[in-house]
Amino acid sequence: MLVNLAFPVEKPSEDATPGEILLYHRVNRGISHQELADKLGYKRAYGIVDLERGFNPIHYKDAVKLGEILNISPDELLNEHTRFCKPGYGICIAKIREMYGMTQQEFSDLISVTRSRLSAWESECTGFHPNEESFNKIKNLAVGIGIDFNRLMDNPAEYRDEYNIFVESNWGLKIKQIRLAHGMLLEEYASVIGCDKQTLEH
Repeated sequence: MLVNLAFPVEKPSEDATPGEILLYHRVNRGISHQELADKLGYKRAYGIVDLERGFNPIHYKDAVKLGEILNISPDELLNEHTRFCKPGYGICIAKIREMYGMTQQEFSDLISVTRSRLSAWESECTGFHPNEESFNKIKNLAVGIGIDFNRLMDNPAEYRDEYNIFVESNWGLKIKQIRLAHGMLLEEYASVIGCDKQTLEH
């Protein structure tokens, strides 16, 4: 039978896992595994043990409930993967895919999942979100094309990439200013960026 520890747990270090942080707050509030399991709607106390030991990740939905019970921010119980999987992750994935100019089939092939699974992620069907391996592939693809991944996660609906910000207005003037800042003639700059003089002038 699982019982609550009778002694306080040392405060977690800065690199503590979400499970270690959960353990700290649960024990120091005098809540047993079973009590916390009951409040979360888990059938068995071992569900909490698995979260604390890192056998299972603490997903956003549970982090919110735990935060309310333990009076802490849900973010304390999330790692980068589970923070990504909070509401809005579907928009994040779709934006990354669109910035690659790919269909769902092409992008799903790239990250080695089925198109239907990718579609479920993008529409945020209940219970469907990327596992850690798929998340790492998606993140690496995003970072690989210059996406500010943290900014994208923080506000996926409003995120715009640097290219779209650059071309939304006065992009001809911006290009000219960059060329002049480097002290280059049209021919020189055209050669550096890989086009001809006429294209650059246009």
